[in-house]
Amino acid sequence: MKNRLPQYWVVQADCHNSDFKIVTNYLNEQYGTAWNGDNHGDYYGYDGNCKHNGTDTWSNLSNFKNNPTLLTIGKFIKLTSKKENMNKVNKSDLGKIHNVACDTWKSKLEKYAQRNPFGDSIELSDSEIDEMFAAATSSQIPVLVSILGERRKKIDWNRIKTGSKVMITRTGQHCNGITGINLNEPVNVVFYNTPHLINEDNDFRKEGSHSSYTTFHQGGKFVLFSSDTSVDFITKVIEY
Repeated sequence: MKNRLPQYWVVQADCHNSDFKIVTNYLNEQYGTAWNGDNHGDYYGYDGNCKHNGTDTWSNLSNFKNNPTLLTIGKFIKLTSKKENMNKVNKSDLGKIHNVACDTWKSKLEKYAQRNPFGDSIELSDSEIDEMFAAATSSQIPVLVSILGERRKKIDWNRIKTGSKVMITRTGQHCNGITGINLNEPVNVVFYNTPHLINEDNDFRKEGSHSSYTTFHQGGKFVLFSSDTSVDFITKVIEY
């Protein structure tokens, strides 16, 4: 999807309009931030600053860098509405998927093939492929991957909670204890975006020098990240 937003933009928060969540979700998904949008009347958006991965929030427009364009919630939704990405699939490959499919999906695949009855290929949307992967069994997944490639799931930042199992990586965020764990293995979320924390010395603290922290645990060891500007150290969710 081509981004149709202005280079720099902001939207004013309206906590009485549930559609404003679309704005903060966009910021969090695109820039790995953790804005909650709870400050009614404040402005949220992207101004290319050197912190928060270029995003920010202020109560006054004059505080933003680069004179961003003020958008209404409706205009923002219109400019970011997604046009489905289409994927070309050879019919011979579609036949390989058909061979391992259940009866329900055999019927679906046959209908897909009729989109171009005299051609050698068809197009499948991203959502159709995602649905296919979601319905596949462990024995069918390798066939889908060999033809359609790996499908990386988007992270739903709002679903991460204590007990979630995730993969993390070292980033520019302030961190503590990361050298003591295996980054090739999942970690468990202990606290997610909270003022309280547990550091690598297993000390619980109600607060620290940052406004927000995320604490992880792996094999008896704790890892701590500051998360007041970003949570992009989480790269994949294994289990919400």
